[in-house]
Amino acid sequence: MARPKKEKKPKSIASTQSLGAFVKGICDIMRRSNCASALQYVPELTWILFLRLLDAQERRRSSSTSS
Repeated sequence: MARPKKEKKPKSIASTQSLGAFVKGICDIMRRSNCASALQYVPELTWILFLRLLDAQERRRSSSTSS
């Protein structure tokens, strides 16, 4: 039988250094996928950061309502 997949909790971005490491990691992945310059992946990076913030906000809301 297949095991149910566990939902991975994303690492928190609690400091400027962790945010910088997060952004650098995303940029490295996009660069490896043949994006020629930062101008090509800045919109995607912005969208990823927005979704990450939205997810964190939703998690906070759900944990405060369940307590």
